[in-house]
Amino acid sequence: MGVRFRISSRQRAEKAPRRATRLTCTALTRTKFHSGSGRTARQPIGFSFPANWRATSTQAQNDKKMPKASDSKPLVSCIMPTRDRKDFVLQSLKYFQRQDYPARELLILDDGHQDLSSYITVDDQIRYVRMHAGLTTGAKRNYGCQLARGRIIAQWDDDDWYGPSRLSSQVEPLIADAAELTALSDCIFFEISNWKFWRCSRRVFERMFVGNVHGGTLVFKRSLLERGLQYPDTSIAEDAFFLYQCNRKGNRLHKMPDDGMFIYLRHPNSTWQFECGKHIDPREWNQILEPEIPAEDLRFFHLRSNSNRHVPDSFVAD
Repeated sequence: MGVRFRISSRQRAEKAPRRATRLTCTALTRTKFHSGSGRTARQPIGFSFPANWRATSTQAQNDKKMPKASDSKPLVSCIMPTRDRKDFVLQSLKYFQRQDYPARELLILDDGHQDLSSYITVDDQIRYVRMHAGLTTGAKRNYGCQLARGRIIAQWDDDDWYGPSRLSSQVEPLIADAAELTALSDCIFFEISNWKFWRCSRRVFERMFVGNVHGGTLVFKRSLLERGLQYPDTSIAEDAFFLYQCNRKGNRLHKMPDDGMFIYLRHPNSTWQFECGKHIDPREWNQILEPEIPAEDLRFFHLRSNSNRHVPDSFVAD
């Protein structure tokens, strides 16, 4: 069932360093911006674009072919903000394409140095949007939500692993109107560099993540945005603050165990830096066996690891 949560004063103090940048939102101006498809898009709430800014998109944003909701399933819009993570983005496309939920779309909001449009396979379910450099993750999430066509919004982080049933499982409580948001708890942490998999105690997990759920797994009804909720203009813990706002407004959160749907990847370029096995309390971390992961994904991770352990020879690059 859906649950409500509160953030304690202790959690607020611990979260504060992660929200170093301002959390206030600027007013929405009436300036309009144009997407690469030639359609006019509203400026996303929560930040201001430079006056000469113009977004561009790949052919996949062409309106001739749009993902549509089926008779029984609403369209889910997955929002992926990214910057200078080409390999992770291309790998994440595979996770999206494996999803067993049919009515879905993926919006990639990229303000990195390299234009990835030539690397993105044209797909009527995928839109790649080039953005002005220097935007925060929260700003890109807000803009993605403005462009989204779905009744349901799913966070889709560029560097985490998602299993094929993630969307279908998390959307179910929303369709049943049992909650306004769903998210995953008790997640596996994977340190790619040294090839270690971890779980932490519930106490540590609750201290790390608002609502005892991983922010990168949020799936929620679009109606929350229509009521004025939005991401803050920051690149650290923007999802945690969004979730905190949702709770304050009385929205129901349905917590779910990850059950093979999600793995939290840790690597040298992770936005939030902490050390698995030591963070908060080393006594409450346990190293676990490698979970079941497709061979092609293991090979991708292995190429970015400093360790050869746990990786069969068949996965090693030539």
